[in-house]
Amino acid sequence: MATYQATVLADNPIDYFRLDETSGVAADDIGSGNHDGVYGGPGAAFTLGKQPLISQGASVQFSGGNMQAAGIAVPAAPFTVECWLTIDSLPGASPYRFLCHGASGAGGWGAAVRRAAEANQWRFTAFGVLDYDFALTPTPGQAYHIVFIYRADFSVEFFLNAVSKGSVAAGSALVATVQPYTIGTRSDGVEPLAGRVDENALYNGILSGARITAHYQAGIQGIAGGRSKWRFPGRFTKYWRN
Repeated sequence: MATYQATVLADNPIDYFRLDETSGVAADDIGSGNHDGVYGGPGAAFTLGKQPLISQGASVQFSGGNMQAAGIAVPAAPFTVECWLTIDSLPGASPYRFLCHGASGAGGWGAAVRRAAEANQWRFTAFGVLDYDFALTPTPGQAYHIVFIYRADFSVEFFLNAVSKGSVAAGSALVATVQPYTIGTRSDGVEPLAGRVDENALYNGILSGARITAHYQAGIQGIAGGRSKWRFPGRFTKYWRN
């Protein structure tokens, strides 16, 4: 059984932040772009080495801080962005911008969980162009495998735990940005996440449904001596027997 890292690298990510650091402030990018990042941001509120959201490694808890990486270009359509996410609670006054490469008035894109009072809870934003909303409510404490595909016709498809939740119709091309790539806040430091992120990857082109499923299965599969156990944080335990 291939490791999760090997499964992701087989699809040639431009950038791949495993987020499994346990000390320091450097965030390693093992994708082809090699755009290593730095943990910090507003209040530097983050914790490394938390329980992983997959069956391997570690994750990062964000509580107002972020990971920033400079030099990453906004990809041309189509592209795919992927991560694992759990939130501590539903957002209150502002959304949780868990991945971002841009800001309001500054172009680029971002992915967010919206405020609890709003019906369409998952959002992909093309800043200055369009918000793409998906009417599904996340459960705090549950681990989610998140994939957004930004297609050549500028529509966006959303996959949750390897299941397509539909597409939102075309907007227009992304606006270029000079903002850094961030995990845990918007690129200008606002809309902070309260939750954990793991295994963030960005790809030129489209991950097929089969490859998204392969990534999801590699993430939840942990085999040791023919039997494995893996826990979604705070939710339940699964067993697999061969």
